[in-house]
Amino acid sequence: MSCPIDGSVVCNRKKHAECFYVHRVLALLSLQPALYSCGESPDFSLESDGKSTGLEVTSFRSSAKGVDGKPRRAIEEEWGHLQSKIMSEVEKVPQLKGIHGFLNFHALDVPNRRQHRQFVTELLALSLRMMATDSLKANPNKREHHLLSHYVKTLTLERVGCYITWEWDHIAAAIGVSEVELITAITPKASKAVSYLEKDEFDELWLLVVSEHRLSQTIPRISVEKLNSYETLNKELQKSGFAKVLLYQYMFDVVYEWPGWKKFGKEKFIPTIDEYSKR
Repeated sequence: MSCPIDGSVVCNRKKHAECFYVHRVLALLSLQPALYSCGESPDFSLESDGKSTGLEVTSFRSSAKGVDGKPRRAIEEEWGHLQSKIMSEVEKVPQLKGIHGFLNFHALDVPNRRQHRQFVTELLALSLRMMATDSLKANPNKREHHLLSHYVKTLTLERVGCYITWEWDHIAAAIGVSEVELITAITPKASKAVSYLEKDEFDELWLLVVSEHRLSQTIPRISVEKLNSYETLNKELQKSGFAKVLLYQYMFDVVYEWPGWKKFGKEKFIPTIDEYSKR
C-alpha cells in the first residue's frame, strides 16, 4: 500500500487509512506542507514555512453499549457475521432474487453465532410466506418464529430488481455525541502531547480525531455553535498542549478546527478509502 500524499510505502491498512484521512484534512484546510513523513511517535511529521509540526491521529469511538453491556463495535461485528450468513442463504432462494430485506430490531442486540442457523431459517421461512401472500411487511410471531421474534420487531421486503445486501435498522441510527465522549477521545492523547513537547522535537503539536464510517465510529452532524458551547471540552483542550485539534467527519468530508472551532468543507460524500486508492 502507498501513502495517498507522498506515494511512500506504508506497512499496514491502519497506517494507509491514517494517510488517507490526513490527505483529505490537509486538502480541506488548503495546506501544502513542504515536508511530510509517516511515523509512529507522533503519527506524522509536517514542515511548512520553517515550522515543524507533530500530528497525532486517533479515531472516535462511541461509548454506547447494547442491552447486555456489550460495546456497540462488538455488536456491529456480530451483525456482520449474521448478515453474511443471511445473504449466503438468500442467494440460494429463487423467490428472493431482486428482493431487499430490512430488519427492524427490538434493540441493539443480535443472536450469538450458535443461533445464526435457526435465526436465518426462521427469517427465510417468514420471507417466503410474505412473498407468497404478496405482503411486504410483517411482524414475526413467537409461535412460528421463536428466535426471530425475540430479536426482530418488523421485517420489510422491497422489490428492487437487483442484488442488495439485506440490512438492519442500526446501520442508519443516529448515535449522537456528547461532550464527555469527545473529551474521552481527546484526553488519552494529551499525555503524549506533553512528552513530545518536553523532547522539544516540534514547534507545535496537532491532534486529528477521525469520525469514520462504522456506526460506532461515527459522529453525526454537529455545529460550530455546539462545539463552542462545550465549556469543559474547550478548557481541556487549552490544557492539552495541542496547538490545533481537528475533528474530521469522513462520511461528510468536513473538518472542524480548534481553537475557535471553525468548519471547513461543504458536506459531500466522498469515495471510500478503497475506491480512492484505485484512482
